[in-house]
Amino acid sequence: SVLVTGVQTCALPISIGLVELKSTPIGIQTADEMVKAANVELVLANPVCPGKYMIVVSGDVGAVKNSV
Repeated sequence: SVLVTGVQTCALPISIGLVELKSTPIGIQTADEMVKAANVELVLANPVCPGKYMIVVSGDVGAVKNSV
């Protein structure tokens, strides 16, 4: 990896994955399982509106595919 003006870049392509669920408790459990399943960073895990939960993860392409 290379450090350019305080921003670390990586040779692997970075991707994001998004999952939307209809249950907050299941969303929390799913976010936990996604982070444990692969080397991804949890970007967002919040209820969007009553009854909807959104999870966003980032990482290299293979890890995001495995976690989603």
